[in-house]
Amino acid sequence: MITALDVAEAAGVSKTTVSYVFSADKAKLISEKTRNRVMETAARLGYQPSYLGRSLSANRTFNIALVLPSRCGKNMSQHMLNIFHAIIKSSENSEYNLSIFLGGDKRLETSLHSRRIDGVIVVGLGSSTALLDHIASFKLPLVVVNRYYPVSPLVSCVRANLTEWVLNEIDFMQQSACRNIMVFNKSAQSDSGREITAAVQPKIKDNQTPCRIELATMGKNLREQFLAALQAPLKYDAFIINGNEGALLLQLAEELNIALDSFIVSNFYRVSGSRFTRLWHRNGYGMGGEAWKLLMKLLNGGQGECSILPVEQYSTVNDSNSDSEGGFDV
Repeated sequence: MITALDVAEAAGVSKTTVSYVFSADKAKLISEKTRNRVMETAARLGYQPSYLGRSLSANRTFNIALVLPSRCGKNMSQHMLNIFHAIIKSSENSEYNLSIFLGGDKRLETSLHSRRIDGVIVVGLGSSTALLDHIASFKLPLVVVNRYYPVSPLVSCVRANLTEWVLNEIDFMQQSACRNIMVFNKSAQSDSGREITAAVQPKIKDNQTPCRIELATMGKNLREQFLAALQAPLKYDAFIINGNEGALLLQLAEELNIALDSFIVSNFYRVSGSRFTRLWHRNGYGMGGEAWKLLMKLLNGGQGECSILPVEQYSTVNDSNSDSEGGFDV
């Protein structure tokens, strides 16, 4: 078995230098020329650094916890899959292993208490912050994805910029000569619902706005809500939907023999066959990749930060890199 000492002797360096070269934290202390010589020698000899040795010397486990909502065990939307795939892809180029947890199960609790993990990535866990607060209390590097969470020296978050999206959509509809706009929003219990409400309310109160804007919370009887909006005496010529419900709205319009080109719909879903709908996704793949970068920064001594990514529009009907929203509470 080839050891670090064998590599050191063959490369003409000390054993400590070999150890530093294979350390994520200390490799930068060795010159590029020496690093290359050690790496080439190790490859030629077939040397594999000891995982246990690296763990002990770096005081790390090289394990990362990825926490998903418990419902992902039964069903995962395309948006969630894109976040998940991006994190997995990012981890492949690192020396860290990922452990997957569904919600706050016993395995996660055991790993947190025993310090078997170096950091945690949590993908939005509904409206409550109880589990996030609990995980943060262990003082491990933490990144929260797909929702807002207070930033601290050990905590970062990454989410989509829904404020910019909804305001841009209102401006677009005004420029398209729309005069009555209905914004269908998630409840205030969800992170995105609160963000959309905070962005739209000033527009509603602004006397200079050249159109009428209404804000409604989508409830359990959504079909009845949509029917009432489509049949309202004061005709709506634009709908903005914070979710994937645009398909239902268009279906009901067809049932009522309302021409689809008589109004504009903007929502987070692809609705095949409707060229009158503006289709968006929350950039899940971008969020997943950014989450990994933020965690690596924290693990290497960086400070927590909040990264806000733009919402993206589908470029084509078959845009395979886009997100298809699946009712995930964000």
